[in-house]
Amino acid sequence: MIDELVKGDSIDLRCDMGEDIAGWSIRCEIWDAVDGVIEKANSLSGGSDAQIEVTDETNGIFVIHILAENTIQFEDYANIEVEVEVNGQKFTVLKDAISFQTKKIDWSVPSQYPGS
Repeated sequence: MIDELVKGDSIDLRCDMGEDIAGWSIRCEIWDAVDGVIEKANSLSGGSDAQIEVTDETNGIFVIHILAENTIQFEDYANIEVEVEVNGQKFTVLKDAISFQTKKIDWSVPSQYPGS
């Protein structure tokens, strides 16, 4: 299971394929049991670097960017699947569960409690 993430935070999930990923189409879908669904893709799959960014093509490293407004919608548990397409063949390279924790801090200026 992917480490517990915080609802309402932006998340960057780093993936390391350990091989050259030049020309790979990369897609990601995250969904929960109710109705939360987000889809991300790299530029070769119709998305952009703002969704899935290849940071080191030669060593196979890419980052899936998930915005705070996406994470807030999920239930406590969600699923993630990452699929790549290479030379016309599709492969699932990650299928896992994600645990989300409710965000605790929701203030921007500390209150004036004694002893703080």
